[in-house]
Formats: sequence, structure tokens, C-alpha cells
Amino acid sequence: GFSDKTLNLIAESYPNLKYLNLGGHGDRLITDKGLYAIANSCHKLEYLSISDRKEFSEISIWNVIHSCSKIQQLDIYKCGITYRTIKEIRLYLKIKYINLNTATQYLKKIETAIDNISIS
Repeated sequence: GFSDKTLNLIAESYPNLKYLNLGGHGDRLITDKGLYAIANSCHKLEYLSISDRKEFSEISIWNVIHSCSKIQQLDIYKCGITYRTIKEIRLYLKIKYINLNTATQYLKKIETAIDNISIS
């Protein structure tokens, strides 16, 4: 599995990384610190999956959104995000696909907030 130490090594060794799947079962070996390392070094990311990672705070997810502007596919299913994160995605990313788990009442707002996006 991944740990913060592993993510730091990935961030240092692969700054041109385009695809990263950190989706898991919340083993708690990675924290916001590891996600910050990726966000601060891997600015060419195009695909990121952090599904099932409730241990990441919304602030660390916002850091990724702000720092990795080339992300086109984002998997944030079961991350416990709020509508504020959707607004951040709309402002900072030209996203083509997003996978999230949210209440159906927010889907209309999300579809309105983000144009030309595939939501599942």
C-alpha cells in the first residue's frame, strides 16, 4: 500500500506524472501530507483517483485542484466532499469526467456548475 513516505518519493522522482490512482479502503497510511507532496510536485497530472479516501481533508483536495490544473479525470467517490469542492473544480479545472458520491439533490447543482462534464 501507499504511505506518505511513498508519495513523497513519487512526488520527488516523477514530477511529470500524468496518472495516479490512490483509491483505496482508507488504510490511513497516507494523509494530507502525502497528498500535498503530490499536489506541489506533480503539476502535469491528468488523472487522479482518491476514491474511498475519507482521510483526505477538503483543503488538501482543494490544494490538488489549485496546483494540478491539467487534471481532466477526477475520481473523488466517497471522499466526503461538499458543494464548495465542486465550485473549486469548476473554477480551476477543465475537467472531462468526474466520479463522485453525493446526494441526488446536489446533482442538478453540479450539472449546472460544471459544463460539458460526464458525472457518474
